[in-house]
Amino acid sequence: MCYMPIIPYTKQYKDNQRQDTELAYLAGIIDGEGYISIVRHKDTRLKKGYTLFPIFRITNSNKDALLEINEFIKGKIKSNGLSKNPNHKQVYRIEVIQLKRIREILREVKPYLIIKEPHATLMISFCNQRLKSKVKNYSEDDFKIADLFSNLNKKGRVS
Repeated sequence: MCYMPIIPYTKQYKDNQRQDTELAYLAGIIDGEGYISIVRHKDTRLKKGYTLFPIFRITNSNKDALLEINEFIKGKIKSNGLSKNPNHKQVYRIEVIQLKRIREILREVKPYLIIKEPHATLMISFCNQRLKSKVKNYSEDDFKIADLFSNLNKKGRVS
């Protein structure tokens, strides 16, 4: 199967329309198959008791499509493991956890995002705060952003 090539952001574009099209395509994939969040891990060594991990992920059962998308994303491709249900396909994901890379990706695609635009805005803000911070400890703002992600990514009925 052939997919629209995603040209890595480091290449110079000769055609702005093509760049816009490819970034809009990638944004559509992220809107539908993407996950942007901050994950909390319990860590009793820290004063607040948690470590915050930013995560950007695209999940799909088509590994070839993810390999093509990963030309731009530059993340790690992982497998979710085989399902016990024989009717389920193998699922793969691209993951990025580095603050700078997450910020670069989201800055590029943010103008084209619809569903995940609030997630991208929050994550860019979080990345900027953490990259500017001279201390390893998390600020109250860092935890507030993590709480906002919990609400944005909440499953089920929203009341």
